[in-house]
Amino acid sequence: MLYQIGEDGRLKYSHAAYVLPLHDPDWRAADAADHMRSDDPVLGLYYHGKSWALPWWVIKNYHVANLTLDGQAVLIAFCEECSTGIAWNPIVNGRRLTFHAAGMYNGSILIADDQTKSYWTPFTGEALEGPLKASKLKQMELIQCRWNEWRQLHPQTFVAYVPEELRGGHGSSHFPGRQDNPLERWLLKPLDERLASGDPVLGVGDVDTARTYPLSVLDALAEHEAKTVVLADTLGNDEIVIFHERGSWLTTVFNRKFRGKMLNFSLDDGGRVVDSIYHSHWNYQGEALDGPVAGQKLRPVPSRVEEWYMWAAFHPATSIFGSTPDATPKAD
Repeated sequence: MLYQIGEDGRLKYSHAAYVLPLHDPDWRAADAADHMRSDDPVLGLYYHGKSWALPWWVIKNYHVANLTLDGQAVLIAFCEECSTGIAWNPIVNGRRLTFHAAGMYNGSILIADDQTKSYWTPFTGEALEGPLKASKLKQMELIQCRWNEWRQLHPQTFVAYVPEELRGGHGSSHFPGRQDNPLERWLLKPLDERLASGDPVLGVGDVDTARTYPLSVLDALAEHEAKTVVLADTLGNDEIVIFHERGSWLTTVFNRKFRGKMLNFSLDDGGRVVDSIYHSHWNYQGEALDGPVAGQKLRPVPSRVEEWYMWAAFHPATSIFGSTPDATPKAD
């Protein structure tokens, strides 16, 4: 379903403005961010040693953001109904594209670029129709967590500012993990019922190698009172490691191969992530904090945290970590 959009960029027959994209908002230092609450969900971005946070209550008014962060072009697509935030590199064939929300597709938003009018799904980064059909965007790193968690990771972060009255209105009633999502009626295929539709999951990999890690399953792997979960797994040809904050959406995935060596990770006595070769401590950005490789990073593996129904809609053959071997997708 395509939106009917007038020349002013707003929905026809409606005063709603949530199809207008956000272009390079006002960024404020964390210490001056009196418009933020500690438990606000945010989309965290970290590039070139600098960090930015885009609050849910800001981006839900736009669904799409065209950003330039320290010279890096970034496209953000967001759906509060499916709790998805994802970042893409908007450079295609050497040309920067800018985007806006254009309609609904397979249970969530459809976007279009302004330059070629091609239609894209932000959940695979693929152009579905138009001059750029079959082109794909490259996924970029993004973390979903609470504002207080992001500030702990990045005390010097910047955060987007808009007037606080925008907390209300469109999208403000949704919360992560809500069941019976109204957008499920737009799914192209019947709902995958292996998990509850609103269950928060970590989705890793592409269409061919996709695996789902329910956050509740990751939480259960925590040792004693440890806050951090470290899980090694094999996905396709990759040996990966997952860092997860128990009780949080703060979850990241990396390739364990580093400088030609396969690293094993564990928690030290203080609950910090440490590797088996360099004995360095690592943060949720996959960055070594000390030791002989301080400042170097693990290679990120494309992943995102969202609600189950949305991951399954675009990765119908996904396996589920922790499920019984016969818990496979039903045949059409």
